[in-house]
Amino acid sequence: MRLVALVSPRNGHTGIFPLDPGHRRTLHLYPLRLYEFVDGTHVVGGEHTGRRLVAISGVPLERVARLVRPLVPYDNGSSLGAKVPYFSLVAEVLDGLGVGSGVRARTFTFDRQEAELQPIPAREYGTAFDDARGPTMLPRRASPLYLARSRRDLWMRRTDDVLHVGYNSTFAPTEAFARRLARAAREVRRVIVDLRLNGGGDNTTYGPLIDVFASVDDLAVLIGRGTFSAAGNFATELGLATNAIFVGEPTGGGVNQYGDSVDRRLPATGWNLHVATLYHEKGGPHDRRLAVEPDIHVESTSEDFFAGRDPVLDAATRAT
Repeated sequence: MRLVALVSPRNGHTGIFPLDPGHRRTLHLYPLRLYEFVDGTHVVGGEHTGRRLVAISGVPLERVARLVRPLVPYDNGSSLGAKVPYFSLVAEVLDGLGVGSGVRARTFTFDRQEAELQPIPAREYGTAFDDARGPTMLPRRASPLYLARSRRDLWMRRTDDVLHVGYNSTFAPTEAFARRLARAAREVRRVIVDLRLNGGGDNTTYGPLIDVFASVDDLAVLIGRGTFSAAGNFATELGLATNAIFVGEPTGGGVNQYGDSVDRRLPATGWNLHVATLYHEKGGPHDRRLAVEPDIHVESTSEDFFAGRDPVLDAATRAT
């Protein structure tokens, strides 16, 4: 993992990923879903939901994160920060780093409480936490709206004179939706397109949406660490084709980035290695940015998340 991660940045597609179903040798994860908020890393899925994680096997979480970072493939700091909590749950990774020993129970320390957790096979982990798009995403919840509709590829909802559009996967064809979107956009003052849960897919599918958004005078784009791969391409092209205001965190996907990975089985370990094969230069040859940066930077707290608030959408709604 450490050797392969040396090809980063701009190469978050090249690496060994714990939940890859192509592994012949199974990796094991502890049954938590973690998310790093501005006020600390909290459990957002699993038995200890709501608690802040502070240590693993007696090692402070800040040190665990420093040890894990060199193993994680990334496009930029945003995608690195998104993946570190997930890699920190892999028993084999913790064993290799000396954070506890073996593929066995470890002590997880939450604020003022400890718990002994047993690791489970990666396939079982993926089944237990299948309510989100990818391991770095927030789980589906009743509120806010973008998490309640996280399993829909495309959706829109009008509130007064604002049209909120969710775009959660670039695998989905967009022609029919773009026609409906064009009609709806003409009837509102502002359009807000939400890319925070879009982990990419196919960068040849979103052309019709670019055409529609290019005709919108008042456009805001919500971005974050989960805006990755082809969604990073999409955000880059929106920035070039529109006068959009970007709100949230920097994208996890690069402006110019490597993608279209192929699999290579490592014979000694049995693990599957992904290797990017194409360079997508959506920002142009002289664009050295690693991410699409927000014009209005907004970070959510754990309190916002557990209360069902969406400060990113609120900021985009207020923006002039």
